[in-house]
Amino acid sequence: MAGEGSNMRYPILALALLNGNRFFSDSDSRLNTVLRVRRIFPNIGFAVGGSAEFGSQLLPPESSASSRLTILGLDAQYSIGRLGTRLEVVQGTRPSTLLSREPEFAAAFLPKSKTSGGAVSGLFRLTSTDQIYVRHDMLYGDPMIGQTVRATSAGYVRFIGEHSRIGFNYQWKNHPTSNDDAVNTRFQTSLGIVF
Repeated sequence: MAGEGSNMRYPILALALLNGNRFFSDSDSRLNTVLRVRRIFPNIGFAVGGSAEFGSQLLPPESSASSRLTILGLDAQYSIGRLGTRLEVVQGTRPSTLLSREPEFAAAFLPKSKTSGGAVSGLFRLTSTDQIYVRHDMLYGDPMIGQTVRATSAGYVRFIGEHSRIGFNYQWKNHPTSNDDAVNTRFQTSLGIVF
C-alpha cells in the first residue's frame, strides 16, 4: 500500500474482507472481498481509480437465483485552476436488498439481473471557501422499479473552518430510487461537521 506525499505517483491499493451485508448485521457466514486501486498524476491534475466487489448477497426465500455478487466500478477526475470534473461508472449484480437494519428485499430484483449507472459532475471554486457544482446521474435497472432513473443536481457549498461545511442543493429526478421517498424534485440544506 502506498502512502501520501512523494508516493502519490504510485498506485494506492486497498483491500477489505467483509462479513455480513456491509452495513448492519451479518446475513450469512460468507466473506465479501472489496478491492480498490487508485493512481494520482499530480503534475497534470488527474486521478483514476477502479473498484471491485466479489461475494454473495441474501436472496428472497422463494428465489432460486444464484447468490453470487459481482460489482465493478471505474472513476476518473481532472482539475485545472478553479475547475474540476469527475466521471463515475458502475455495473454489477442487481442488489437484492435495500439499505435497512433488517433485510428488506428490493421489488425489482430478478435472477441474473444487472444494475449499471454513471455520473458526471463539474465543480467551480469561487473562492477558497465557496464552491458551486452540477451533477448528472443515470441508473439503469434500479432495484426498486427496474427502470432507468435520471437525476440532475446543482448546488453551492461553503466550507466553515477545517471541519464544517454548509450546502444548498436542488435536485430534479424522474423516478424514486431505492431507499428514497416519492419526492423527486426537491430542495435541501445540509450541514456537515467532521470530528
